[in-house]
Amino acid sequence: MRKIFLYECKRLLWNKFFAGLVLVLLFYGWQVLRRVTILGVSHTAPFSPWSFGDFLSRMVPLLWIGSLFFLTFFTSGKARRAAVLTDAAPMEPRRYALARCGAALAGTALLALAALAAWAATALDVEVLRKCFGAFLIAVGAMELFGKARE
Repeated sequence: MRKIFLYECKRLLWNKFFAGLVLVLLFYGWQVLRRVTILGVSHTAPFSPWSFGDFLSRMVPLLWIGSLFFLTFFTSGKARRAAVLTDAAPMEPRRYALARCGAALAGTALLALAALAAWAATALDVEVLRKCFGAFLIAVGAMELFGKARE
């Protein structure tokens, strides 16, 4: 079941649509933060609980749209062609459907984390973000230098 879950996650999350959806979500989150949240909502201070709630209420429709698009991947033509193989597998259809729904839920959780990351990026100090980005660059460099060569 783990292999099926990982396959479905790979199929849903490693495509152009998911990358585009994350970029749209981050851009929209940045616009909301820049034009609404930083100015304050309903005459409140910036980054008050009211402004955070307003930010989340503006981001939730995009998150739900992303979730619905994830579910449409299960009924696409490519998924129907693969259904011939998955129906022949010695696994209960209920467990296979559970793995697929879990992959869609994981994708939705990643979109929600992207929306919260947009908010956190404006709430954190710039020096903290620079240190995190530096650590990311060091990790990527170490993986490139010491990682296994692909054949």
